[in-house]
Amino acid sequence: MDIIVEGNVEVVRRVLSRISDLGLKIMLPRIREISERGIDIVSNVYDRRKEPLKLVVDGSYWVYISPPEEVIISYLEAWKLQRSEEDKMKAVLVYCAQRNSLDQGYLRDESSRRNVNDYLRKLEEYC
Repeated sequence: MDIIVEGNVEVVRRVLSRISDLGLKIMLPRIREISERGIDIVSNVYDRRKEPLKLVVDGSYWVYISPPEEVIISYLEAWKLQRSEEDKMKAVLVYCAQRNSLDQGYLRDESSRRNVNDYLRKLEEYC
């Protein structure tokens, strides 16, 4: 799971280091309920064009959830640039599960801007 930490990233790293083991580049939680996913701090600012869904937790913390279009495009970039089969499958799963509710215009425009429109066309063949 990729996360973005706005603010003091060291506090989050300390918490994660107490509940996780360090993998190759991600934290691997030891808590059963969240142990299926590794955690990777990928940035300290949300810089995508499409606004995230914002949720308030406990009245004082914000949780940002990336829109599926941005998630798909990020997976397409990894599939194309790193030849990542894992990211290809993730892109297929998210796209096929949510294709009826995706902003297709945004997806086409942004994939073209980020030079992965050829991989978006490949993705569309899967479902």
